[in-house]
Amino acid sequence: MINCSCCNNEATHVLVDYYHNIVNYNAVFCRIHAFQDGRVECPCCDDYDIEYEGTDGKDHELLPTYSYGTLDSDGCCCDHP
Repeated sequence: MINCSCCNNEATHVLVDYYHNIVNYNAVFCRIHAFQDGRVECPCCDDYDIEYEGTDGKDHELLPTYSYGTLDSDGCCCDHP
């Protein structure tokens, strides 16, 4: 299990850019914190898994969260313009 960088809950989201590249491997969030501090979601990425290699050496599938201003003018990522 990977812990949220804001609390001890299980991480479900990772911070990525418009092209789904992980921006910061330490920026992982639970559902509560995934969209705080200006982070946003693409309305079409509710089942788009990002492969994340944790410090435990295992691969985890996390959902994307984006920094404010990362998505296009319609609020979508590169796969959903």
